[in-house]
Amino acid sequence: MTFDDYVTMFQERLWFPDPYPLLAVAGAIAANRIPGEPVWVCVVGPSSSGKNALLEPFLALDRVEGLSDLTLAGLLTAGGSRQGTGGVLNRLGPTGGIILIKDMSWLFAAHAEAEGRLIPALREVHDGSVNRALGSRGGQTIEWPGGGRRAKVGLLAAATDVIDLHAGVVNAMGPRMILARMPKPDHRAVITTAARNVARVDDMRGAFAAATVELFDGLDSSRVAQPDGVVDEALRDISEFVAIARSPVQRDRNGRIVLVGEPEVGARLYHGLAQQRRGLVALGCDPRRADAIVRRMGMDSIPALHRRIVDHLGEVGATPGAHHIGSDLGYPPATVFDVLEELAARGVVQRDPGRTDREDRWSLSEWARSRLASAESSASIAGSAGGSVGENRFQDSWGNPIDPLDDDNERGLGPHRNGDP
Repeated sequence: MTFDDYVTMFQERLWFPDPYPLLAVAGAIAANRIPGEPVWVCVVGPSSSGKNALLEPFLALDRVEGLSDLTLAGLLTAGGSRQGTGGVLNRLGPTGGIILIKDMSWLFAAHAEAEGRLIPALREVHDGSVNRALGSRGGQTIEWPGGGRRAKVGLLAAATDVIDLHAGVVNAMGPRMILARMPKPDHRAVITTAARNVARVDDMRGAFAAATVELFDGLDSSRVAQPDGVVDEALRDISEFVAIARSPVQRDRNGRIVLVGEPEVGARLYHGLAQQRRGLVALGCDPRRADAIVRRMGMDSIPALHRRIVDHLGEVGATPGAHHIGSDLGYPPATVFDVLEELAARGVVQRDPGRTDREDRWSLSEWARSRLASAESSASIAGSAGGSVGENRFQDSWGNPIDPLDDDNERGLGPHRNGDP
């Protein structure tokens, strides 16, 4: 099965007018099955938007372990030997693998406990070696993979947009997570497609799993080549921009900014995006298409409202007052003003004071414009990413429009591939 055939299969059976989330997920799995740094990706979208349908087929692959809950004990537990015999890490084995979590939202909701114990353990997992002391006095230590070795563990998860309320938890992991946001769904079309699939859900699951195994049997890391200079420079620019734009600031209990610490540097993000690109190409994805996907994943890793304000200012230029931006985006002016303050503290936007706060003008800084323009220069490719990276239209891998709800088409799944009537 070719990569294009795989994408088309999903688009024909599920409501995915924009195949971007599928490309992001498949690329992340591939990135973690070829040599290179581990890649951790979280798909973000509303409930019932298709996140689980995207993730579930990859459980059919070897060395992919699914978890419904993530705890310290679930990662690594003691057994009959010093290294332990339980937990997902030991099920993966000493060579590592991929952990798949269908709903990671709970981790962010329970952030106090997560930050205290689980987040440090996840950092160790990402770094390839875990040591855990058991007992009230730490009388037993269990290790993975043991023997002073390191193993590569990728992570693929899904979450709702609650993740944006807990950016501190995400950043406490390093930050090590790259996000891929589901496109805004057409609710009626999603429900209609789900209704049509009721009687064939099990068959579809089996078909998706079999196709996934077939696709990854053809994974070929020899296809991977370093991106050319222009593309690599754009990847560095987007990594630098995103790392700074998503770096949090600290506020006191009254909401005033009291600390603007040194921002994330972006090297880890660059390595993750570059490895994601390598995974996509190894699957047979066109390199230009892969470039567009990783650029979009980078931008998706900025908190949603921060990203929307950046995009808005990039489109309309200098805007008077947070109330105008809030009106355009559908957010209260006070909320928008807080985000503008944070972006200004990071040098992403600039504020030209007026006589009152309502008359202040906000615009992207020259630095932000230059980084985004450089990244965009390689992203004339964006339109080739699955045919719809920048749009929300149904297309097959040949660029033909698809109406998945049209029963007059072949199998009721869109036009004939050869363009025949």
